[in-house]
Amino acid sequence: MRCRLDAGGLTGARWLAALALAQATQIALAQEPGGREIVERVENLLWSKTMQAELEMTIATPRWQRALALRAWIERPRRSFIRILAPAKEAGIGSRAGR
Repeated sequence: MRCRLDAGGLTGARWLAALALAQATQIALAQEPGGREIVERVENLLWSKTMQAELEMTIATPRWQRALALRAWIERPRRSFIRILAPAKEAGIGSRAGR
């Protein structure tokens, strides 16, 4: 049994060229994601809706350096609370954002 593909009058190399052109057109029409969409995708992969963490932040200038120990509670994207744990001079200071 033979099977025949009707390519609408196109044969051989012309049919392959038409197929390649159709695929190239389809690829060209596919939209690349924008910068904002890429950042949102990466954030969704790295972060969940809620997060609790203990962090250390080092602040350095050419003449001075210090480190802060922090505890953070975040409910994305609405609320966050960050409390300084150390050094003792700033311990207990907090920052809240959201409702």
